[in-house]
Amino acid sequence: MAIAAITLTGCKKDSTVVVESPKDELNIINLRDAGEVVPEAHYNLANCKPEKSKETLESFRHAGPMPVYYMDYAADVDWNQLLSDSDNRIIRYDAEENRRRRYNLVLFTPPTAVQPKRNSCSGFVCNNEAGDLLFCRNFDDDTDPMVVIFNKDVKPGEYKNVMMCPWSEVDFANLENVLTLPAVALDGMNEKGFCAAIYQLPDFQNYGNDSIIDPMECMTPRPFGPDQQTGKRQITTLFIVNRLLANCATVEDAVSYLQSLDHTAMAQWLNAHFYVADANGKCLTLEYWKGSQGQDTLIALTPEDRYKAMHTTLIQIPYEYNSIENYYCNFEAAMTHSEDFWQYYFSGKTRVGNMMRHYSLVMDEEDALRCLQHGCFAADEINKLTDWSCVYNPVKKTVLFNMHDDLSSVYSINLKEELK
Repeated sequence: MAIAAITLTGCKKDSTVVVESPKDELNIINLRDAGEVVPEAHYNLANCKPEKSKETLESFRHAGPMPVYYMDYAADVDWNQLLSDSDNRIIRYDAEENRRRRYNLVLFTPPTAVQPKRNSCSGFVCNNEAGDLLFCRNFDDDTDPMVVIFNKDVKPGEYKNVMMCPWSEVDFANLENVLTLPAVALDGMNEKGFCAAIYQLPDFQNYGNDSIIDPMECMTPRPFGPDQQTGKRQITTLFIVNRLLANCATVEDAVSYLQSLDHTAMAQWLNAHFYVADANGKCLTLEYWKGSQGQDTLIALTPEDRYKAMHTTLIQIPYEYNSIENYYCNFEAAMTHSEDFWQYYFSGKTRVGNMMRHYSLVMDEEDALRCLQHGCFAADEINKLTDWSCVYNPVKKTVLFNMHDDLSSVYSINLKEELK
């Protein structure tokens, strides 16, 4: 697949885009400078490998004032072993299994009665004035603390990286539970500047049918995301970002890597697509779609692919082809969904519309972070559901991020300096 670097400049600015008034300067904190030891944190080395796990846990720090934590990951984990595991669906940290270097980490399967959430993640790409691609993302969910993990001690052939992980089961008395977090990384960037993020999709996907004309009159949906069964090693949904960051330098690498594996969704409520970008200025949306052929197939869409299909979309949003949300970018998939999907679809369209009205093809990192705040999802004025917002620069290897739609404290990471 030949993928061209995206050209975001030179397009006529849409008249519906909001021109922002001058902004106050952001209070940017270097993540390392804000780090403090967490005195209440304790761990049990009987539950993990003693030497390098201890080194990892001793690096655990809180970077206030927000619930941001970080650590330097040195635990001796062979994450590729998960791809060979036949039983990798239960989140556990088991001392007996640990001795065999086998980790059951990839999330519990919830009861079928769990209802889908209407919140989802949003993001976009743009260029800064130097021409660097900026990879920008909101992660929406319950407002858990985040743990920034620096993976410097990696296996031969893998790339060092930084990844953002949610810490949903905070337990300072048993801190060893953070050692499993890399298995559920949600976004990040590696030493080559390759970036990846996961975005939720509707919970019910229909089997493809060319005879469907009215999208509201659809077939019985199947309650699952991808379920590839071609005899290849399997990878489950929330493990994909981890492996992409470790194994890919370019978006082409990401396509090849995922094509070498069978992707199996791990729970009824979990369907997702992925956004990837690299230091060459290339960006792809990666989606799995069964279609009329009856086989889940990986589809890679460039912003140009999406631009060409824009005339068929239901709602026109300025520069929507440079964004991502909770609906399929593949138009065939978008037109063959259940009524539940359409409620989800319009919810995402509203957030993208709010965000992209403040978007510009050329923005610096700070303005890109401000733009992301317009796509934040809130249950109400107090209980924010956007957990974090990140702006990655794949060329400079920098990250700018904040939490909970709050720009009073913004954190910065320089991955080049981290990896020296």
